[in-house]
Amino acid sequence: MLEPQQVYSIDEAAEFLRMSRTTIYTLMRTTDPFDYLPSVKPHEGGRRRVIRRQALDEWLERHEEQ
Repeated sequence: MLEPQQVYSIDEAAEFLRMSRTTIYTLMRTTDPFDYLPSVKPHEGGRRRVIRRQALDEWLERHEEQ
């Protein structure tokens, strides 16, 4: 298990949620609000997107309630 942090790379998010990177990318692009996993650019001009810890926690909460 990863140490708690504020933002996660795609690889770290996949490990955190125990999913593949492909699944994480799919969740980032879905139009279904239940499955959507928002990502952000870490800074202006940044290339790689990251996922905030809060978004991961909210996604887990939605799916635990199911």
